[in-house]
Amino acid sequence: MISSAAAILLVVAGTLATPALAQSRAELARAIRHEVLPNGLEVIVVENHGVPLVTVELDVKNGSFTQTAEYAGLAHMYEHMFFKASRQFPEPGAFAQRAGELGAEYNGTTSEERVNYYMTMLADSLEGGMRLLSASLREPLFREDELGREREIVLGEYDRQESNPFFQLTQAAGQRLWGAQWSRKNTIGDRAVIRSTTPPKMREIQYRYYVPNNSALVITGDVEPERAFRLAKEIFGSWARGDDPFNRWPVPPMPPLTADAGVIVEQPVSAITVLIQWHGPRVRSDPAATELAFLSTVQPSRRHHVPIYPPTMAVPGRQVAGISIWTPRRRCCQTWSPCHRRLSMIGNPVALTIRRRIERPAPALVDAFRNAPTGFVTDARNGMGSLHHGIKPLLPEMQFVGTAVTCYCGPMDILACMAALDFVQPGDVIMIATAGNDTAATVGDLWAIWAKRIGVAAIVCDGLVRDVPGLLAADIPVFARGHCPNAGFRNGPGEVNLGITCGGVHVGPGDIVVGDRDGVVVVPLAAAESVALRLADVRRKEADAEAKVKSGEKLAFWNEAELLEQGLLRYVD
Repeated sequence: MISSAAAILLVVAGTLATPALAQSRAELARAIRHEVLPNGLEVIVVENHGVPLVTVELDVKNGSFTQTAEYAGLAHMYEHMFFKASRQFPEPGAFAQRAGELGAEYNGTTSEERVNYYMTMLADSLEGGMRLLSASLREPLFREDELGREREIVLGEYDRQESNPFFQLTQAAGQRLWGAQWSRKNTIGDRAVIRSTTPPKMREIQYRYYVPNNSALVITGDVEPERAFRLAKEIFGSWARGDDPFNRWPVPPMPPLTADAGVIVEQPVSAITVLIQWHGPRVRSDPAATELAFLSTVQPSRRHHVPIYPPTMAVPGRQVAGISIWTPRRRCCQTWSPCHRRLSMIGNPVALTIRRRIERPAPALVDAFRNAPTGFVTDARNGMGSLHHGIKPLLPEMQFVGTAVTCYCGPMDILACMAALDFVQPGDVIMIATAGNDTAATVGDLWAIWAKRIGVAAIVCDGLVRDVPGLLAADIPVFARGHCPNAGFRNGPGEVNLGITCGGVHVGPGDIVVGDRDGVVVVPLAAAESVALRLADVRRKEADAEAKVKSGEKLAFWNEAELLEQGLLRYVD
């Protein structure tokens, strides 16, 4: 990564050489420290004490360019599995719980040639964050239940991309441009491959690419470089070196185009988009490719359209809207997309995207959670799954259990939840995410009355409701943040059964949802059986403890002797 930065700076110096840029380059060189561990792991430390935060990032040379057709999309799938169970944190949700203890925010991204994972936390949590990343990196479990869960989330992302007409165009153009090697450019992948993902495929990706000599560790922020390098050696130094994946499993060269080709994609939009793509020079064999990419980024693109853009494409009444030049490991692709100068989109967005068929839990599994207090359920989930505390029932006695049907409603819009009534079954719980809308109600009394009539078990909304007297008369549990008289619109965009984040918790279609006066808890469908077993154990322990208290027996709420023995308790009187 440092050598790449230096190369870019050299281009700047050679192209636009100024004293200010030379000074910036010197400052950058002083701020960046670089070391390669004996196992091949590159460690890069950037010291910046501006705020008391650190970010630890792991970059792996993986991504779509390593994918054969049978692995199309699985580099991205692996990214979703990274923050899941490991040998050190074997239970679902244990990684998130530990990250919460560290006060860390974390995420990952997948591109054509790189998958990265990062955590940002207070500086004093650096060591804990590095150890947590190491646990997921080196000893993942790839549990079947978690894989099933993440598979549906990734397919939901695929559904959302498919709803964009431009996605259909770029996919068709990419397949024509790259032919049999399209899987190596297609980060989102193939739906059938994603659906059939197995733990052995995940382990094969780990075996090939998740090795130290194919990775870089970046530590930035309020950190002392010497300590950062010491921790990197201590935590990651024993990570076993692997084969060079690009020697053992080489990425084949992209087949050249032999002739011009075209493809027409018809979509329900109000404008025409023309997309022109071609193979560019190979970065490894033509250094000018990197300079071309850099110049297209740092200089105003319109200045270069006249000499670069094909004269035959000077379409009257249109202008070049953008230029995208990227330089992957083996190919550079350049894209110009002419469009009408008054249009900022290729057409109106899709108003509503719906998954009509979802997997639901067996009735007996739902019954295992019936009459269980939400506190018991979240205990059985290791403290996970509870929606924001502001989401409460309209009446304290309201309670429910059922299967989630999810609705995402755009700001001040109700189209998705209106449509959802046609896709529910008796016993379902309609879960509504409102995009942070706090100016208009999403649910009203007539809608709730009909929901009750067709067997909906409850309504949960992370926004507002209205017509409260009518909602109470409908005799259906309603949970929301509050109520107001304003009503929403029915224009979209919206989604039904593609998964949502409601009250800060991810909810997938088919998840089991439990609610009472304490709040709402979500149990992922993939983990429901194991949570049900733990819930039965929680019920037994709670019953035993309650019986002891009622009989006059004092429970051991804390262990004074153990704290005294460990020197962790001090009396001051």
